[in-house]
Amino acid sequence: MIVDSHVHIWAPHCADRPWPNPQTAKPHKAYPGISEHGMSKQMLVAAMDIAGVGRAILIPPSWEGHYNDLALDAVQSYPERFAVMGRIFLEEPMPEAQFNLWRQQQGIVGVRCIFHSPRYQQLLCDGAFDWFWQIAASNKVPVTLMMPGLKNAALIIEHLLKTFPELKLSLDHVNIQGADKDQVATQVKQFSALAHYDNFAIKASAVPSWSQESFPFKDTHDHLKRLFDAFGPQRTFWGSDFTRLDIDYRRAVCQFTEAMNWLDGRDLEWVMGRGVCEWLGWPINA
Repeated sequence: MIVDSHVHIWAPHCADRPWPNPQTAKPHKAYPGISEHGMSKQMLVAAMDIAGVGRAILIPPSWEGHYNDLALDAVQSYPERFAVMGRIFLEEPMPEAQFNLWRQQQGIVGVRCIFHSPRYQQLLCDGAFDWFWQIAASNKVPVTLMMPGLKNAALIIEHLLKTFPELKLSLDHVNIQGADKDQVATQVKQFSALAHYDNFAIKASAVPSWSQESFPFKDTHDHLKRLFDAFGPQRTFWGSDFTRLDIDYRRAVCQFTEAMNWLDGRDLEWVMGRGVCEWLGWPINA
């Protein structure tokens, strides 16, 4: 069972379902067939079938705002294939009872947070969202996050891990954007140093976008080995984020399943799906 830890579906901006910033939004369009018309659940299932992916964790994309409706609808249609890391509006503190009611929706296995603007990053650093970290920690709700462009992201994550030791936290894409080799090396080094926190996991997702080479993206392999050695197979989660990639979805799979001779057997099984499902409480039958 191959499980993708990071995929998106979305609908176009419209009056009935508006995006918060449609003029500046940057939806994914790199993958063949993706356009301003979005990515439907049916399109995703078809792509997964071709790529050999059995399950996927749906991440409602940031450019749509705080909608979860399409992801939850996909779970209704394909309950065995999808689970959701839902979005909440962090600027409005939610009573714990309301949060627990929200997370009981079918398919919700955790929360996804992205701090992609200077304003949100400053609020994070100021502790404005501590109410959420406390609720997530006390209720053992997994959180996955990203802080693109934030230079002290590793320090902030370590602060969260120390302050809220029951918080289950994973990091999207190793917080990497783009293929700058120095940035990739720095991020891998900084976050590998946090692997001794048992409540912290890493998503080795969108890895082809780190590369300056063609398939099998050999310039990423040493970085992946370093992450794997630090976090182990049970806390290293493969993911594609394939709609942002300009390669075939299957190649994002094959980089891990075929191109790295040090990753095989039970370790490969954990990295390619069992690990993220166990982490999120969405177990795969043996």
